Amino acid sequence: MTSSSILQSNEAPAHQRSGLILFAPSPEAAEWRYLIERQAHLDGVPTFAAGAENVAHPCPFAVYLSDDLNDLGSASYDEVTVILTQADALGYWTGVDRVQASLALSALPAAKHGVEYITPSKLTGARRIDILSFLSIDLTDGAPTAVDAQRDQALSIYREGPPQPGSVSLWVPGAFIIDPNHQTSPSGDVCIDLAGRARCLVHGPYVTLPAGQWKATVRFTVDAPASLHRFRFEWGGQTDFTSFEASPGKPGHFRAELNHAISQSGLSEFRLILPESSLAGGLTFAGVDIELCGDTTG
Repeated sequence: MTSSSILQSNEAPAHQRSGLILFAPSPEAAEWRYLIERQAHLDGVPTFAAGAENVAHPCPFAVYLSDDLNDLGSASYDEVTVILTQADALGYWTGVDRVQASLALSALPAAKHGVEYITPSKLTGARRIDILSFLSIDLTDGAPTAVDAQRDQALSIYREGPPQPGSVSLWVPGAFIIDPNHQTSPSGDVCIDLAGRARCLVHGPYVTLPAGQWKATVRFTVDAPASLHRFRFEWGGQTDFTSFEASPGKPGHFRAELNHAISQSGLSEFRLILPESSLAGGLTFAGVDIELCGDTTG
């Protein structure tokens, strides 16, 4: 005689797929968390605080939530998504300066390393967005509204997540420290009177960049007296940088390009220097385009 029965098991499935969702600091982070927790509940997917990976549950999927970007390296997950909607306002919302904010942003792993980023461009016009492969959010009524903040234009290089090869960002004159003897035009360009001693005319903006081959293209205009001066251009780190000197030779609009390989993440600096004293001349600084030409992370 034989018999059979079904016994309830408290053991978890042989394989559970886990996803970590990180909320970069911003006012709408709480609304994103609410939408995600609500959708996960409707889908029958449990949510936990990051760090609770050992909690047993019968579902084949699990979502872990965190407001701490340091949790990126704290445990192993099958998927990781970062909600990064206000990278250029990170310093404002966390109360830290540009250097500290850029240091945190530069530590974010590139998307090719298994991390996905929800950024402003992905949300534009989206009616539904995949947060994880097993969790998507309905945005028919719109994405959480971005609250106006004091944005740091120099950090816009991280607006769409870690910079990708080929991505170009403009650092406007206002992101730099400019010689006191200048005036700002309505367009935002700065006009510097060169009369005086040899000195650094422009430097900054002191943003931490990830390792890679970086090109800086400075745009400027000189008048006739200024065109006869030599200028020194420096780009890279504060102690390891690329430089050259040149004289425009004639008045007009110019661009100067510098390429520098940053071997490891560090603070970047561009410098425009007047190496000799001047009796006259004017230079208009229009900003610097920054391009990641290639990475060195493999």
